[in-house]
Amino acid sequence: MDYEHYLGVMAGPNWTLLQGAGNSYDQALLLSSLLRESGIETRYVYSKIEVSADDVAKWLRSENATQAANFLASSRISTTCRIDGYSGDVVSVLKNEHIWIEAKLPSESNWIPLDPSFKRYEYVAGLESPLSLTSTSNLLN
Repeated sequence: MDYEHYLGVMAGPNWTLLQGAGNSYDQALLLSSLLRESGIETRYVYSKIEVSADDVAKWLRSENATQAANFLASSRISTTCRIDGYSGDVVSVLKNEHIWIEAKLPSESNWIPLDPSFKRYEYVAGLESPLSLTSTSNLLN
């Protein structure tokens, strides 16, 4: 299940399952639905989370945390960045709105936090094309 960054519920549990992707809201809805169908009690947790620069870049499949912060901001997801004091322009920690669930197993007395949307991906740069978009467009016309 891939993570996509957008604000609020857009797909719901069924479409999230079918497309194999969703944001934290849609993935939390899906996991909660599956667990409740299995008789496991769940509840939603909404808060701001702090994520290290390395983790946020890997989570959003971006080159760096600054690019990741721009992705979130362009999606209208409330995001705050802590800037590295030495360089003055490098994001060291990112804080953003997030939702996950907690589940309570019948044999347990404590709620167990489960976040289906937080994953670490490896950034893979795109391939360099020997042709520019302009020259490719001219070839097609």
